Amino acid sequence: MNAETVNCNNCGAPLSVPAAAKYATCAHCGTQLAIRRTESVTYTEKLDSIERRTEEIAGQVARLAQDSELDRLDRQWAAEQEQFMVRDSKGNRSLPNAAMSLMTGGFMAVFGLIWTIGAASMRSPGFVPAFGVVFIALALFIGVAGYRKAQDYQAARRQYLRRRANVIRQGDDASGGIEPSDPAGGAPS
Repeated sequence: MNAETVNCNNCGAPLSVPAAAKYATCAHCGTQLAIRRTESVTYTEKLDSIERRTEEIAGQVARLAQDSELDRLDRQWAAEQEQFMVRDSKGNRSLPNAAMSLMTGGFMAVFGLIWTIGAASMRSPGFVPAFGVVFIALALFIGVAGYRKAQDYQAARRQYLRRRANVIRQGDDASGGIEPSDPAGGAPS
């Protein structure tokens, strides 16, 4: 049986190990060692440092996987948000607002009611007051539709934030803690 002499990476004591050995324990200090070989040299490395580096690498891989999943969720949410966007009277795009939708519908309904009462009191032809009634119906439709769209947006946003929190929680379990962020802005509703 061929033996090699190597030094302990921890205490420097000489060790005699079989030529094919991959692991050894130092008889002097008790350190567990991995035996490494290159073409020109054979040396030892403490196993706990290898394990520590392996754990560090595993943590980095877990963080990269988490970052990748968060980026995917954020891109998906940005695309999903587009379906909820509304345009104001100036053509600007924004996310729906339930209160503003109800206020807009209410103002339009009041205008339609004033129109209908005014046209009826002036004894206008039948189609003039009917325009006011149609305007009231349109105002109610716009107000309710805007309110529902705002509610749907809030529900989708809560679902997105839950999915994101789950990814962060799973990453924290795997890598020992990463600070969460909320790119959607604000706290979950």
